[in-house]
Amino acid sequence: MKKSRLIVLLPILIVLALSLSASLQQSPTFVIVNSQRVFESSNKGQQILKMKDADAGKKAVQEFRSEVVTTIESMAKDRGYDLVLDLASAGVVYFNPAVDITDEVIRRINQLY
Repeated sequence: MKKSRLIVLLPILIVLALSLSASLQQSPTFVIVNSQRVFESSNKGQQILKMKDADAGKKAVQEFRSEVVTTIESMAKDRGYDLVLDLASAGVVYFNPAVDITDEVIRRINQLY
């Protein structure tokens, strides 16, 4: 998805999360993750970066991104997050570093490899 489309969708996602939270009588919980840093800092990401075969590398990146999304979804459900924004692609201008779960995502991905 292009950044311009994501920037347009981001306010809609926030409104949906706020609506959901209002219906649940609780405050929405937003966290930030940097998927690019997860890729660059994780053991698996480093293995993929060293691959010589471009086609195999492309396939490995796609599979890895799927694993990262699955890990983030699991963490979000376990912790009750309403919305997880990807700092690498969401056009975030400011965030409190306390809501950045990137380091934990890297730890969990590294546990898999």
